[in-house]
Amino acid sequence: MIIGIVGTLGSGKGAAAEYLAKKHNFTYFSVRNFFAQEVLHRGKMVTRDAIAQVADELRAQYGKTYAVEQLVGHTVVGKNIVVESVRTKEEAKYLKEKGALLWAVDADPQVRYQRILKRDASVENVSFEQSIEKEVKEGVLAETISMADTVLHNNGTKEEFFAAIDSALAKAAQKV
Repeated sequence: MIIGIVGTLGSGKGAAAEYLAKKHNFTYFSVRNFFAQEVLHRGKMVTRDAIAQVADELRAQYGKTYAVEQLVGHTVVGKNIVVESVRTKEEAKYLKEKGALLWAVDADPQVRYQRILKRDASVENVSFEQSIEKEVKEGVLAETISMADTVLHNNGTKEEFFAAIDSALAKAAQKV
């Protein structure tokens, strides 16, 4: 089973992917980390803007599905995989063509912003207004989220979120 995870900034995409990896033995790939590694390779500081710039450059050079192709293209068939930080509709379509389910993770904007504040400031140093502005600029994300097979809301406790993931996973397993 392949699950692609799309979601808003600070919604819990990484927490969902980590949970699937630890609790359900999924192999965990992150599109964001793929581009962050390239930022480091280029000798730059990893910031949200630097990651976005490198992602744009690589997608322009190699195609809009470049990262997910690199991550998923070399995996063993039949293995459970989670791909976190799916951003574009092309990435979502590519994964769905590989038989993936697309899960969207979202939370209230203020909840998400409080999570962002707890992160490394060098990566996420933005005000609440800037975080909302960045989401508006990244309007393509809304289109990708609309493609989701399942939407998980992450406004409560970790336990509630993980229970929702378990429920979604059980439903997905019944369909396979």
